[in-house]
Amino acid sequence: MSILLLYRRIFTTVNRVFVIGLHTIMIYTTAWFLTTLLLCIFQCTPISFFWRQVLPEPPQGHCIPLVPAQVSMNILNTIGDIATLILPGLALWKLQMSTGKKVAVAAIFLIGILYDPRKKPMTCIPRLTRLLQCSCGGCCPHIHGL
Repeated sequence: MSILLLYRRIFTTVNRVFVIGLHTIMIYTTAWFLTTLLLCIFQCTPISFFWRQVLPEPPQGHCIPLVPAQVSMNILNTIGDIATLILPGLALWKLQMSTGKKVAVAAIFLIGILYDPRKKPMTCIPRLTRLLQCSCGGCCPHIHGL
């Protein structure tokens, strides 16, 4: 969301299509966040079953299958990330500069593909590969640790 707010501040004199796209992605990101939050809170019935299921005598309850939920939320997150990366291109190609400079500026924006908050290089391809492994029953250490 902070990147989208930065776009709103940088691209102040752009066309209406960019502004509509920006607001659409902001709404999508907010909806994704709220859905993920509610999924995490209400994944078990009753809610307390999540942390009480490890007791020697767990109470009655059940949880939704975690892997399919995580895979679907990660796919939706990837879609939002890709839309956020593509969005500046709408404004960039309307700038009055040479095509070479436009490509250079676009490359700077696309460096965001390689950024990971954990300081590890990451692209969408390895993330999607990991998601496919999870959906096929492969090893998902980031999910099993939950």
